[in-house]
This record gives sequence, structure tokens and C-alpha cells, in this order.
Amino acid sequence: MDMVDTNSAAGANPLDTMRRVSGSQAGSSIALGQMGERLGLLEERLQALEALAVSADAHQTTTQKHLDALATAVKDNGEVSREALVRLATNSAQDIQALNRAIEVLGARQDKAYAGLIDALDAVALEMTEQGRVRNALQDEQRKTRIAQRRRLEDIARIQALSAERDALEIELQAAAARHRRALRGAPADSKPSVAPVAAFVAGRVEAPAAPEDTAPPPAFVASASTPRQDDAALLTEAREAKSARDWPRARDAYAAYVAAKPRKASGWKQYGHMLKENGEFDAARAAYFRSLALSPSDVDTCLHLGHLLKNTGDRDLAAEIFRAALAMDPSFGPARDGLGDLGFAIPEAGPTRPKPGKSGTKLARWFYGKRLRSAQSAFAARKWDVAEGRYRGLLQDRPWDVRLMIQIGHALKEQGKIDAAAQMYRRALDQEPLNSDAHLHLGHAAKLAGDIEGAHVHYRRALRYWPQNPDALFELRDAS
Repeated sequence: MDMVDTNSAAGANPLDTMRRVSGSQAGSSIALGQMGERLGLLEERLQALEALAVSADAHQTTTQKHLDALATAVKDNGEVSREALVRLATNSAQDIQALNRAIEVLGARQDKAYAGLIDALDAVALEMTEQGRVRNALQDEQRKTRIAQRRRLEDIARIQALSAERDALEIELQAAAARHRRALRGAPADSKPSVAPVAAFVAGRVEAPAAPEDTAPPPAFVASASTPRQDDAALLTEAREAKSARDWPRARDAYAAYVAAKPRKASGWKQYGHMLKENGEFDAARAAYFRSLALSPSDVDTCLHLGHLLKNTGDRDLAAEIFRAALAMDPSFGPARDGLGDLGFAIPEAGPTRPKPGKSGTKLARWFYGKRLRSAQSAFAARKWDVAEGRYRGLLQDRPWDVRLMIQIGHALKEQGKIDAAAQMYRRALDQEPLNSDAHLHLGHAAKLAGDIEGAHVHYRRALRYWPQNPDALFELRDAS
């Protein structure tokens, strides 16, 4: 796949734009300097105008003195000589002429100063207009550059997705080749090697991560590894028909085969637990319910059935804990409240409202969310922890109830060395889903990285409490012992 040319996508080269901007800024600096010089000249001219005004005031004062002297002489003598009148008139005429000349000079200089000021203001306005044009051009180039970078990131994510698809196809090809080799040796081509360990887990036989040599034959109620795989839909149909007919052994066997084919299906494990319970296999039913709860920790219906099973088998404290967690996730869930009442425990008050899953939205919104999620997963797979954190946080804003996003953010924070922030995010996930064994496990990892070994073991034991077959928690505790 061709990559996007960032230069062609963004228009002109950003370096050229920066050079033009730098040149324009230099020109603007020169123009501002020239404007400063012009303002200095204007200031000098204004000072000169003030001096002329002072001189005009002095002439006016002298003339007024002459007139005052003439008035005094007239008052004292009652008359004035012809020579005094001529001298007074001459002096007055000279003063008036000098005052007129000063006024004319003042007016001319004022007009010139005003003209210079207008020229300077025009130059400033022109420079500001040029700077605005350059700023708009720079913003336009930056916008084009951001668009080009976003396209480039999308292309990289698309390439990584195609690489992952290619790897998956290679794995599938290798698996097909292995099935072909088994067929040549006489073994069924569609055998499922993973059924045996799944069946062993269902029977509750896995107490710790098994070593490679610890292989046990599958229980009788699960199809063995040599049995050809049946169609999943046919298995589910058979299981439901047996359940409707209340044929519990056949329904148990059908659901066992179904969960072996669909080990990540929480509803299948729950139904399998129902069938085991109806057949009186309470330990296996308990393990199946815990497996369903590990896959879907927010399913209050699974909490209800598991709580009743624990209550009937004598584990009252754990049953009460399961009922309380169900009420914490859904305060309006009456059956869990009744279960606590039957056990004789106090019913807790309703806590703060927690965000709940909203509507799935339109098809376009779901498509866009999936695209954003794949982008975050690609960044995480590429070990770009800060980028992955930001993308997962953006998704969490749209789905504040999604615990899986919280845990992924915690992983990204932990990889960046932000252990406290990662632990806080894992606790946020537990606030939303108190029975999440995976969140307790990773909270234990965070405590271990922080040096709190005792606290880590507390969380590992808590992870096992809500999923007794959690292999990672078993490994951590076995490694510590």
C-alpha cells in the first residue's frame, strides 16, 4: 500500500513557509524601527511647536505691558504726548507682526507634523495587514500539515492491521499444514488439541499452572481431542433441546462440547454451570460459574446463581460477598438483596451511581468506534505507550463504563513507569466491577513493581478468590512459595 506524500497532501513545503514568515517578520521589524524614528521626529517637532507657543505668549505679554503703561500714563497725566503714541503704535505693530509670523510658522509646522503622523499611521496599518496575512498563511500551512500527519498515522495503522492479518493467515496456514500432516498419519484433520486442558479445568482439576508433562486424559463428559469438531451452532441447538427436555446428562455433555469449542463464551459457561448443578456436580458447577464470571464480571445474573450455589454448599461469607458485589453494580437488583437477607447479613445502602452501558448507537457510530479501537490497539502493539494511553482515554470518554478500556490504560501507564497512576486506573476498574479477577491480578503486578510484595500477594489471593483457576495468579503465588 502506498504511503501518503505529506508534502503533496499539505500543499507547500512548511520549511518554505517558515522562511517566508521569518522574512516577513524581519521586514516588519525594520518597518517598526522606521516608524519609531518617525515618531521621534514628530516628538521633536511637537517640542518646537511648544517653544513657538511660548514665544507667542511672550510677545503677547510684552504688548499687554505696553498697553498697561499707556493706560497708566493717561491716568496719571490726563494726556499723552504724540511721540509716546507713535512709539507705542510702532511697538504694538511690530509685536503684532511678530506674533502673526509666529502663528504662521506654528500652523505650517503643525500641518507638516500632522502629515508625517498620518504617513506613519498608514505605514503601521500596512505592516499590521501584512502580518495578519502572513499569520493566516502560517495557520493554513499548519492545518495542512496536521491533516497530512493524521493521514500518515492512519496509513501506518492500516499497514500494521494488514501485517497482523498477514501473521494470522500465516498461523492459520501452519495450522492447516499441521492438520494435513495429522491426516496423513491417520489422525482426524479437524482435531482440537485444546479441548483436553479446557476439560481438565472444567472438572476443577487444575490447581496450579500445569507443567508440560502434566497431561491428563479429558473427562468422560467432554468430547476428547480425537473427536472431530462439530458445528458450534449444532452443538448449541443440541444443548438447548436437551435442556428443554430436562435431559440434564445430555445437556451437560452438549454444553461441555460447546464451551470446549467456544472457551471465551461467558453465557456458555453459565449454562454449563446450570447443567452441572442439575446433575449434582456442585464443585464443577462452581468452577464453571467462576469461569463465566471471569469472562463477564458485570453479569449480575451469574453472581446470583453462583451466590446461591455457594450458600447451599456452605460458603456463606463468599456468597454474601458475591451478593454485595452484585448490589454494588446494580443497586436495584432485588434477588441479590433477597439473597443477602436469607443469609442474615445486613443489606448495604446504595452507593453512588455508576456509569452503565448506554445504547450501542448507530451503525456508523459503531464503525467509527471500532476504527478508533483498532487504532489504539495498533499503538499498543507497537509499544507506543503514550499514544495508546491517549487513544484509550479518548474511547473511555465515550464509554465510561468499559472496564476493558480502563485496564488497557492501566497497562499503558505501567509500561511508562507510572505505577501509581496505573494502580489508580486498576482500582477504578474494580470500582466498576468489584469481582474482576483480572483487575486484581494487575493491581498485584503494580504493587509488586512498587516493591510492596505483601500487598501484591493480597491482590493475587483476591484474584484467585473470584476465579480459583486464574493461571497467572496461581503462578505468582506458587513462585512466591
